[in-house]
Amino acid sequence: RAQIGDVAGIVEVVRTAFPHDFWFDKKFNPQVCREMFENTIKDPFELVVVAKQEGRVVGFVFYQNKPPTNGEIYLNMIGIHSDFRGVGIGLRLILAADHEALCYFRDDLGCRIATIHLSTSADNPLAQRLYQKAGYDKRGEIIGMVGRGNVEIQMVKDVDDVGYRESLWVKP
Repeated sequence: RAQIGDVAGIVEVVRTAFPHDFWFDKKFNPQVCREMFENTIKDPFELVVVAKQEGRVVGFVFYQNKPPTNGEIYLNMIGIHSDFRGVGIGLRLILAADHEALCYFRDDLGCRIATIHLSTSADNPLAQRLYQKAGYDKRGEIIGMVGRGNVEIQMVKDVDDVGYRESLWVKP
């Protein structure tokens, strides 16, 4: 589990992996990225798991369970430092991090968890293959989720046999 001291390393991974996610004032903004991950690490319904090599953060996975106990964990972001791609860290990290997220949200916090889900771009076949190797299945598409022309693939990993709570919503 990430600690505040890991934030500088996480920011460096983001800078090399997907700086466009923290693109403010026409450039990568490390300050905004740092503040977000500091707040994330402090939030009991968010979790960041890091991979380290010789004490250096080389990758991370960021999860959310908001609102808590709603039955799912959202895998918001996974990043591997560009210097460490292609050597199997991503698959090992996501498998270990998914397990850690379940232990934390389900076992430590007592949240009822049925699935872990994520979205990834339809034009990112490498990510889709990684997620499939980690046990995620394609369950749908959202057209235009992050802009005109974009298609996001929704992927889900079933982690517990929890049925949907019938009659949860008031019928008209």
